[in-house]
Amino acid sequence: TTEALAMFAEDRCTFIDVRPDSDRPGTSGIPGSVRLPHPERTSSMAALPDGRLLELCEQLNARGGNFVVYGTRDAMTECWDPALILAGYFRMWPKDVKILKGGLQDWIAAGGKLE
Repeated sequence: TTEALAMFAEDRCTFIDVRPDSDRPGTSGIPGSVRLPHPERTSSMAALPDGRLLELCEQLNARGGNFVVYGTRDAMTECWDPALILAGYFRMWPKDVKILKGGLQDWIAAGGKLE
């Protein structure tokens, strides 16, 4: 979580919220996160219309750098598959797609901001 907070402060990564309800109105998350509920949207990315896929790719690559995937507390179980899917789609080494250990709960406990 400390590394993720530093990356956030330096604006050198893209946070990706893969909680199943992440795109529901009123759901809080890390500011600027791309909301990509798993498995609903991560599993169907390849089937998106070209315009929507391009828009999503621009959102995901806007900051450059690594991806930080997060979910709820059980981050490894919840985030492993979407992290590998994203690494494959974006031709990234799996080490460049990080998982926020402890998820959003640990982010909050460490003093991370929410939107």
